Amino acid sequence: NPEKDVPQSFIRLVRFDVPYSEHNTRPAPTYDKKFTGSITKQIRDFRTFILESAFFEVYQRRNPSGGFSEEPEYPTIAIDESVVNAVAHRDYGIGKPIHCFKYTDAFVVISPGGIIQSVNIPEHFSLDNTHLEHHSRNPQIMEWLRTMKDAHGRAFVQALQEGTKRMREEMAKLGLSAPEYITTPLETRVILYNNSASRKEISLAENADAPEFTNLYPLNGVPIEPDRDKRDHQKKE
Repeated sequence: NPEKDVPQSFIRLVRFDVPYSEHNTRPAPTYDKKFTGSITKQIRDFRTFILESAFFEVYQRRNPSGGFSEEPEYPTIAIDESVVNAVAHRDYGIGKPIHCFKYTDAFVVISPGGIIQSVNIPEHFSLDNTHLEHHSRNPQIMEWLRTMKDAHGRAFVQALQEGTKRMREEMAKLGLSAPEYITTPLETRVILYNNSASRKEISLAENADAPEFTNLYPLNGVPIEPDRDKRDHQKKE
């Protein structure tokens, strides 16, 4: 439980109803939630909240074969990997929480501490053009997370170097750009863009053009016997 030694080592999820381009002049948040406790509890509670809440949007898309399917605002694996990496690789010597900021067009995870790599990497890059090697700042925490199992029997951290690859692939499946990184010695910022404006426009257009059908049946009244009670007559009518 890192909070025993570093009180600010929790996950903070905050929502701002403005685009990411306005993050320097953003208004007050419209949602603010903390995930505290042991490392595994923080990850588990965050995962449960994302799965069971309506924090992220869902778009309806028409299937070529008929009917509709639901498309998430972000791939679950991309959100999960961003947060788990932040918990596992953060610099616990920097007394700041992990911040997860939701903007109208982006989800941003800010982890204390820079990225550790054997070669120099640019300060601002995308997973489309930069390959990240696995170098752990906290090897004992990483080994523990690979050993510990979640409620479904899966390790909290999967195979090495697979996480960022899956993030890029799952974002591409939704037609979204690869995750972007901004790193300095004091923090690592992961930015997931959702392309919400065009996706909402497509979703509204496809739903507005959707045909609707209903079945109408005639209702034939049945005469009642004249000696029945008046209230019974009214009920039947």
